[in-house]
Amino acid sequence: VLATWAAAAWLAGSTLRRLVIYTALLAGGTSLLWFGHVENYSWSTAMAFATLALAVGYLGGRAPLWAVAVAGGTAVSFHPQAAFILPALLVLLRRDRWPRQVVTLVLGGLVVPLLTAGVFWWLKVPPPGLDGGFAGDPQLFWTPMQALAPAQLAEALQNLWLIAPLWPLWIGAGVWGLAQSAMRRDRTFLLLTVAASGVLFYFFAFQNDLARQRDWDLFAIAGPPLALWGVYAWLRLLDMAPSPRAAATLRQSLATALVLATAFTIFWIGVNHAYTLVRPNSAERELYARYRLLGLATLLPQATVAPDAPICAEATGCERVALTEFTMPQSGDTRPVIFAHAPAEISMPLTVPAERSFLWLSPALDPQAWDWGGDGVTFTVRVRSDAGEAT
Repeated sequence: VLATWAAAAWLAGSTLRRLVIYTALLAGGTSLLWFGHVENYSWSTAMAFATLALAVGYLGGRAPLWAVAVAGGTAVSFHPQAAFILPALLVLLRRDRWPRQVVTLVLGGLVVPLLTAGVFWWLKVPPPGLDGGFAGDPQLFWTPMQALAPAQLAEALQNLWLIAPLWPLWIGAGVWGLAQSAMRRDRTFLLLTVAASGVLFYFFAFQNDLARQRDWDLFAIAGPPLALWGVYAWLRLLDMAPSPRAAATLRQSLATALVLATAFTIFWIGVNHAYTLVRPNSAERELYARYRLLGLATLLPQATVAPDAPICAEATGCERVALTEFTMPQSGDTRPVIFAHAPAEISMPLTVPAERSFLWLSPALDPQAWDWGGDGVTFTVRVRSDAGEAT
């Protein structure tokens, strides 16, 4: 709240405009992070925005650079997602003093991360694994084709409506600002543009392991920088309006939009206060890991193939069954695929728990075979136990 008020005070000269900026920043789903939903995402989002607010203050001569650096390092210590706002700090550098500024940013930014690492070392906390992703999935970011796939993009935009309900206005105003030469010379606008671009890249490109509606707060960090960028550009658009009538229309549109966004946010917080929509399961990560370990592609080396004769006389490339990969043309999603030249029977041994288990098979026909149909796949599950074998 202090950061939002400071940003509003440093960006606007009148009380009314300060109130407009303040309302725009708080009238979004991100505000739920401070209403009974506090975790490291909350602190990361708060400190990332505090970093941006202090950077605005530094450009106006109202905040020291070391405070910007310490706030940025603190944000990253709470969650690495805050790193996507740090490229905006490059806008603060001046040609005549950039070496000293870089030293200040680096040393100040390392204070809290080094302190955090020292505390973890003292507590003997093992270092994080950076090579396996979640449950063995190493892909941390979507490819451009995956991110722009209709289903993926629709899910992301639904999440964006939640954390920044006025995002079409903010992006539209920001893009308009980029088209104006006077705005491109405004260092504050450039700072906010780079910050908004960084968090939006993270928002659309980061591959989360849970559906966005299950983990919306992971992406809430994009809300405040986007809103500050948009409302600042909108207010500048008001100042540059070609006529009083156009200015009045822009002013009334912004007021109406802020009322709707405020109502949306109040109801969103109220619903989450009154109802429990999601009940987290602390064992879910372990369950997902076990599920991923049951991928048929990983079991192929243990499989028995009948008949096992190659399909041609060449030394290589004639295997009856081989592991390869394909890319879905609709989404760009690349996955491993088991290629089998019919007729072929592939038997895979699988040890399952003694208790009741659920086996989920998800076959897909290779796109290269769509035109000629392929031969299909028949799955048969035989269960062997002390009592015998059953199909």
